[in-house]
Amino acid sequence: MALGALEQLYRHTQRWRELLDVYEKKRELVYDPAERKPILHEIAKLYETELRDPKAAIETYRAMLEDDAADAPALAAAVRSVLTEREVDLLPLPDAAT
Repeated sequence: MALGALEQLYRHTQRWRELLDVYEKKRELVYDPAERKPILHEIAKLYETELRDPKAAIETYRAMLEDDAADAPALAAAVRSVLTEREVDLLPLPDAAT
């Protein structure tokens, strides 16, 4: 319960490092991969969007894939983070109808 209150407080006040600490603590307390998945997703999203740390996001997505290798959203997010990390600009694909 206390972690949930801290999570709300830190998210509301945009204290991203402290929020990351809360998620890491939650991660330590959960052993079931199905319960850990949304926590890891929040950690990765936080690294990717607010902390601008694609390497840490990639490592977190990798941990998600270790729990569930068929997790398509985690795989897609990991690929996106790798592309961001390498600063690759993707050109739009041509329209197949033209």
